[in-house]
Amino acid sequence: MILSDYRFAFDLGTTSIGWAVFELDGGNKRPVRLERLGVRIFEDGRDPQSGDSNAKGRQVPRSLRKGQDRKLVRRKLLLADLEAHEMLPPVGAVRDALFLASPYEIRSRAATQKVSLYEMGRALWHMSKHRGFKSNRKTDAPDDDTGLIKTANKLLRDKLEDGGWPTYGAYLWARLQSGEGVRVRAVGENAEKHYDFYPTRDMLTDEFDAIWQEQSKYHPELTEDLRLRLRDYTIFYQRPLKPVPVGRCTFFPEKDRLPRWHPAAQAFLILQQLSNLRIIRESAEFHVDFEKRQVLFNTLNGGEKLTWTGVKKILGLSSQDKLNLQDGGLKELHYNQVAAVLLGTKRKPGPLAMQWGGYAPELREEILKNLTESESPEVLIDWLTNTLGLEPEAAQAVETVRLPDGHLRFCREVVEALVYGMRTHGYDFTDAVDHAPLLSDADINHSDFRAEKGVETLPRYNELPVLQRMLGNGTNNEDDPHDKRYGKITNPTVHVALGQFRRVMNMLIHEFGKPAEVVIEAARDLNKSPKEKDEVVKLIKANEKRNDRFRDELEAEGLLASGQRVGDRFLRCAFGKSWEKRLRIGVARLRDVRSAWPNCILMRLRSNTSFPLPRPLMTAPPTKRWRFVTKIGAKPTFLRGRRRNVGFLIRAR
Repeated sequence: MILSDYRFAFDLGTTSIGWAVFELDGGNKRPVRLERLGVRIFEDGRDPQSGDSNAKGRQVPRSLRKGQDRKLVRRKLLLADLEAHEMLPPVGAVRDALFLASPYEIRSRAATQKVSLYEMGRALWHMSKHRGFKSNRKTDAPDDDTGLIKTANKLLRDKLEDGGWPTYGAYLWARLQSGEGVRVRAVGENAEKHYDFYPTRDMLTDEFDAIWQEQSKYHPELTEDLRLRLRDYTIFYQRPLKPVPVGRCTFFPEKDRLPRWHPAAQAFLILQQLSNLRIIRESAEFHVDFEKRQVLFNTLNGGEKLTWTGVKKILGLSSQDKLNLQDGGLKELHYNQVAAVLLGTKRKPGPLAMQWGGYAPELREEILKNLTESESPEVLIDWLTNTLGLEPEAAQAVETVRLPDGHLRFCREVVEALVYGMRTHGYDFTDAVDHAPLLSDADINHSDFRAEKGVETLPRYNELPVLQRMLGNGTNNEDDPHDKRYGKITNPTVHVALGQFRRVMNMLIHEFGKPAEVVIEAARDLNKSPKEKDEVVKLIKANEKRNDRFRDELEAEGLLASGQRVGDRFLRCAFGKSWEKRLRIGVARLRDVRSAWPNCILMRLRSNTSFPLPRPLMTAPPTKRWRFVTKIGAKPTFLRGRRRNVGFLIRAR
């Protein structure tokens, strides 16, 4: 297909794509006419209220259905086993009468005295319907009721011991006799929320063993094999979690990606951020020197958080100096989150602060792996006490530690090679990849380099080999659906937007032919999570509130025309670089400050000459977008970052 003399310009948003087609003159490739423009509207693949993926709305009901189906199957198997071993009467009047009896009374008697096989079967059937809470370290969220359940369970165990009740069933029967309820219910709300008692799975299994041990004295048919089958396979069986498949390395697809809790992964994240750190001084950027960068790395890798004031102190910067990452909205530099939770600080040591230094690297990795993969708190505590020799209290403190989730895009060998280059020679990521001997022969590029003519139409993004390698989650199985076979971006907003962009691009190619140029502007919130979007909204609202306060004060002092907009650029032009610090004392007090600059401000604000502010000022943070900016009579250029008044901006909105 022959290239046409057209430029396609796109503005990619979360729910829309603005597009425009410009005709170019043949020689200079400058726009001479706007041929056509439009907007394509689509949904972002998320629930508009919660911001969750639409897939989650399907996954939760499906999970509930599976749980219900498995419960019915489990009860069906138990009923068949009890009938086969004559622990329940046949269907009829006898069974109906048995099921009318109080199961709590039968459970209370069965733990200390002889009951019939039918009564024992009735007790086991009742226990199968209320099996108790079983904690899972992988699925329990930090903000759920797990802490309340642990507190209520400890209170319940103390009640059993003080009251002399042998089993949980005996305790429930005593509550019924005293007129109290036996349902587990939350009492109070918010900070006052609590449970009077809460049984756990092991309490029910202990009651099962106690009943079986007592009744096996009177019923020889209650064998050990039957006990193991009913307890571990039928009544208290818990299906293990399905392991989450790990993505493959970008450089070596045959290897798995490295988890973020690994020490090398934490070091890489710190070094990558430090390599991007720049000092801004008098509108010029400077790299952080190697020695001070090492000091920052050692501090952060030890698990210590650093405020931006602390970073500037280590770098020896003045109050006038700025840091690019701080100006970009980053709250703090990344620190070793694993060391922070395990080692703690000098003021507040972590659970392994004293022992961690004496462990071999292999044992450290094994500890971290068990903390991540173990599902049962009891099993993990036993391993910590038996393998590491920790006291029970220390083992319980370690068990509560939650390590970072997720994986890097690289395998362990690649990460260690990059960390070596970045730490030893001060390389940034690109230079570390170029100089790493392990990667010198990999021939990895971040773009899909094809022949000059390229492809006729734009394919799906996961059909490009370079992006398949970046995604790393495809199965390569021809029998699987398309997205499962090739992999896809997990962010639903980005996935949908790229699919819609392909449709618009191919539509324009069909109408105008392949373009000579393509210009893309992507919204900054395209790949942000709902939480990150909320933070941007909060920042915009805070800036609006601040600007409204400044406007009122400036208008009251006669320094601003009514209705004139106020923004960061206005205040910077009027009050200089330290405008925020100066205005913090209030505009009304500026006249009392004995300095020359308030009069200069007054003259600038009241002068007939306008400020060099080409467009309305904004409260939103600087847009991080790729956009095409051109100046009449100049060569078209691509700029990234803040808005610039150098001609006109191609935008479809």
